[in-house]
Amino acid sequence: MGTVTGTFPLPVDQAASALTAAATQAGWVVDVHARHAGVLRLVKSVTAFSWGSQITVGFTPLGPTTTQTALTSTETLAITDWGRGKRAARRLLTAAGAVPD
Repeated sequence: MGTVTGTFPLPVDQAASALTAAATQAGWVVDVHARHAGVLRLVKSVTAFSWGSQITVGFTPLGPTTTQTALTSTETLAITDWGRGKRAARRLLTAAGAVPD
């Protein structure tokens, strides 16, 4: 549970596409019901090995070719995630081509 920020050298729409592709590759599911302008929600369901997680991503344009992102992780059924959410968010940013702050 926490927030990780990063910067994409891409416009908002391309940054969102890159992050969506990286998340899908990593086993996250995009919550299409929670998607709206500038926000994306990624979900991993509860399994035998996981309590379930969500990452909410906010996109803020810093210029025509630069996008700031803030990824906030939450656990579905756990009280704490022992830093797992922040590590997952950093991995997603790196896999998508962003520079974590």
